[in-house]
Amino acid sequence: VTIIWEFGKGERKVMQEELEAAVNASGLSRKMFRAENNKKSTGVRWPTLGEMVEKGTTLVSFSDVGRGSERWDLHVWDHLTETPYAFNSKAAMSVPCTSRNRGDPANSLFLVNHFVTGPLPSPSLATEVNYDPFLYDRAKDCALRTDPPRRVNFLAVDFWSMSDLSTAVDALNMELLESLLLGDG
Repeated sequence: VTIIWEFGKGERKVMQEELEAAVNASGLSRKMFRAENNKKSTGVRWPTLGEMVEKGTTLVSFSDVGRGSERWDLHVWDHLTETPYAFNSKAAMSVPCTSRNRGDPANSLFLVNHFVTGPLPSPSLATEVNYDPFLYDRAKDCALRTDPPRRVNFLAVDFWSMSDLSTAVDALNMELLESLLLGDG
């Protein structure tokens, strides 16, 4: 399970401290993945899910505040890079996915934002973009247009239950598996 905490405006550091205290008090901290020295992961190989299960550290926590005091409280922009996310229409999403938003392009993990927010998120807007093949094709395009081409680690959508997210992710993962089996990945 991976959670990306976006604390928004206000007492961001206080919210991060409260999150750390709650996780520690709940006992979940023993299940949290800890990055080596909680530092930037440019070029670092992340463990596989199997390796994480074996170690019992299957929870990953990122936050947008900065590095926390806990080794499991990872600063999201030290590890991820993302595509832009401010689209007000499906047409705006149809342009080639070439620019980056936050995070160093050399970071190890890649997040594709795929949702329409203009003027506000809504189920009707989600149904316009959360279907296959548009969702899959855009995720694939974004991955191939990075330099060098990358794997999509996170695919963010609004109203996931009204989407073909599982179909798109299954297809992306199947391509990854095939490339690994063929020695291309």
